[in-house]
Amino acid sequence: MTVQLSGGYGGSQDWLALAATTAANTSYLQWTYVGANVTTRTWTVNMPTTSGTYEFRLFLNNGYTLAAKSPTVTVTSGGGGGGGGGSTQLTVPPPTTVAPGASVTVTLTGGLGGSTDWLALAAVGAADTSKLQWTYVGAGVTTRNWTVTMPTTPGFYEFRFYPNNGYTRTATSPTVTVQSSPLPTLSVNATTVAPGASVTVTLAGGYGGSQDWLALASTSAVNTTYLQWTYVGAGMTTRSWTVTMPTATGTYEFRLFLNNGYTRAAVSPTVTVSP
Repeated sequence: MTVQLSGGYGGSQDWLALAATTAANTSYLQWTYVGANVTTRTWTVNMPTTSGTYEFRLFLNNGYTLAAKSPTVTVTSGGGGGGGGGSTQLTVPPPTTVAPGASVTVTLTGGLGGSTDWLALAAVGAADTSKLQWTYVGAGVTTRNWTVTMPTTPGFYEFRFYPNNGYTRTATSPTVTVQSSPLPTLSVNATTVAPGASVTVTLAGGYGGSQDWLALASTSAVNTTYLQWTYVGAGMTTRSWTVTMPTATGTYEFRLFLNNGYTRAAVSPTVTVSP
């Protein structure tokens, strides 16, 4: 199920949640940040297997101020026949981050065996009617390997399973990231500044992850220690960020981290704060 946000506020800590319609604002099942300065965003989730009514919600500034909610989405129990409902799976072996044009194999298990059941490769967040490559599974086939050549465009992709020549998605694979080449870079507009001066860092060749983030840190600091930070923004591969440097003299650097974690993907030239 894909929800689309439009007219967002662009706050670096605004976030989307999936929750039961009866749940309090502090209770949710899945969530994601929208992204700094991002006002339009799509987010695709696998709905719960428990029947009931659900909705997507927009909250502001890492809090529980409800700014918008979607129409109700009803999850109904599956019909009879075939058994093993909900057992259809698509898996991708590691690594799930690959180079442009690499070969990736998806494995279908627990298929339905329909003669017109089919697999698709699509961009994450794309409508179910949008696909990059596709193939029929095969009549009576419930387990199938399918190897594709990934796009040359960096981004986030997934495999999908659809029964009976339709667009009702029954299974979705883990995300496959096509890594940009060359690697991301961080440049700065000054390498020696006075205490409290402004410095602008520019990211080029980013990955566009919705939770990729930039940090300012001392050059000697570990990855988990930083002074200022901001999200890059979903789908954004180029970004400028201006900060007020510390008043304490020393050497500092900007860092790019991926997926809300501490995997450092790029580091800027050293910025020296000097009297």
